[in-house]
Amino acid sequence: MKKLFYLIVLFALAVLSPFAAEAQEPAIITIYAAPEAQIITEADGSKTLADTLLLLYEDGSFRQYVLHGGKTECYSLGTYRLTGADPVILTRVVRELHQTDHSLAHTNFSFDVVLPGEASTCLYQRERDGSGITGVFCKADGQKLTKADGSEQYLPTLWLYFDDGSFRQYALLEGRETVLFSTGEYTLTGSFAEEDPTLLLHRTQKYADGKGLAAYDSTHAYSIRELGYLRICPAGEAEPLPLVPAFEETPAAAYGGGDSLDEGVYTGIRVTGYTRYCATPTDYFLSTGDKVAVLSPSSLPGQEQTAATVQGLRDWGFEPVEGEHVIGELRTQEECAEDFRRALEDPEIKAIFCVRGGYGATEIMDALPEELIKKGAKPIIGFSDITAYHGAWTSAGLPSLHACMSAAFDTLPGPCVQAELNMMLGEIPAYECDASENCRPGTAEGILIGGNLCTFVATLDTAYDCSKLDEPYILFFEEVGENMQHIHRYLTILKHRGILDRAAGIVFGEWTELPADGRGNYGEARGGLFESVEDMICRQILEDTDIPVAFGFPGGHGEINYPLLMGAKARLEVGEESYTLSWK
Repeated sequence: MKKLFYLIVLFALAVLSPFAAEAQEPAIITIYAAPEAQIITEADGSKTLADTLLLLYEDGSFRQYVLHGGKTECYSLGTYRLTGADPVILTRVVRELHQTDHSLAHTNFSFDVVLPGEASTCLYQRERDGSGITGVFCKADGQKLTKADGSEQYLPTLWLYFDDGSFRQYALLEGRETVLFSTGEYTLTGSFAEEDPTLLLHRTQKYADGKGLAAYDSTHAYSIRELGYLRICPAGEAEPLPLVPAFEETPAAAYGGGDSLDEGVYTGIRVTGYTRYCATPTDYFLSTGDKVAVLSPSSLPGQEQTAATVQGLRDWGFEPVEGEHVIGELRTQEECAEDFRRALEDPEIKAIFCVRGGYGATEIMDALPEELIKKGAKPIIGFSDITAYHGAWTSAGLPSLHACMSAAFDTLPGPCVQAELNMMLGEIPAYECDASENCRPGTAEGILIGGNLCTFVATLDTAYDCSKLDEPYILFFEEVGENMQHIHRYLTILKHRGILDRAAGIVFGEWTELPADGRGNYGEARGGLFESVEDMICRQILEDTDIPVAFGFPGGHGEINYPLLMGAKARLEVGEESYTLSWK
């Protein structure tokens, strides 16, 4: 039972089932916990990982709780379905946005989770444990432990209560060891309506100096309101007691709030399979043990960021080779180009992995001629500012990986990590995504080009301009930190140059960290106000086109970043309910 409950003990958990036969909450059938499984975007734009807890109910619903800001928060609600012995598919229908007032906004985000897995622990399962669970409570300092030297220590502790009147108490010891601290029976006294209910615990077994449970006989009274639960639904009452701020639902168009907005994030996506890359050159992708150059041709990364990338690639089974000028604060453009040329010319280097994007990739384009890229014939991995190099690789007739960089070893969700690693090894995923109402049905085939919108526009009429392909292409665009007027300007440039008209199909990704500056996002363009970037695209950019168009692919600067194989022949099929993207 490793990692059993240590997460939950740390975040003041509460489960929402009453201690009464008339309980209105559906019964809990399974509880899972996973460390650092949820990415939280803070108000300043930084991202943190939060411990998370999933409660599955017998009616097919689930609730997710996270420890955030020193307290427990309900992060998402939704439904789940079981697809076999292990896989659990969760569909988020309501998700908390966190950046503002703890309001919940409707989303539709499906994702596959294998539970229990290496990163999760099954805390409770009704069929296995035999009895139903009626409550889960925890307290950060709920258990006093007297050490051998007479000193005292208060431990985080967790109680599980069952419908047969028994309980189990778990405590987190020093060294992150979770132990079964006591067992026994409980009774509930008091009234929810008039006074604070009290739990009377009669312990019959208690942890004894690391030797397991020893016979013990004592009774303790606990106030339920002091146990750290979120809310509890009393028998006969329709609404939970207001022990935490109530969550109010907001329309689907609501954004994250604060100083920036996100649009198109958390589209439901499923990896439907993998195919082996078999185009020329057939040995283009990596094998375990290959050397991978670690470079940063854009903005300067931090030393820790670079070290994490090096270690992450090593953990993936590759041999990272860090460039000489990756973290040099006074590095020049020529030194950045030197690192790049060395990696392309070294036959032992099989791929180039970029630590970060930012700005600066276009500054050294002239130093990397197409013939050097062709002769090197090795994939480059990155996105954002690295879009410039995706254009260079496509122009050279080589595929490249629009994929996560250093965050792949930090905050990237597991399914995205697996897809990226598989693609580096030549196993190319096929995706199915939920379609929005503005998606335009149809089928298209062509070379996938694009990436970050503003960087792509900056490469037009340069040696890295891949829009000049003499074969059909499918466009992909995403953006971060640009307001709607800027996005409108970039797309208008592409429209006037005929680049959108020549496309066989278009996939739009996420528009993240849109500045919340009023006019810059909603304003005074011809035809009235725009409700969203998607609305602007449909009404002013693509109003006369009849090609297949998909919105919201989770690849780019959002929390979910699935890899795309740029410069390779792709197939886009857009239907009424979903769209698929695959490679031939």
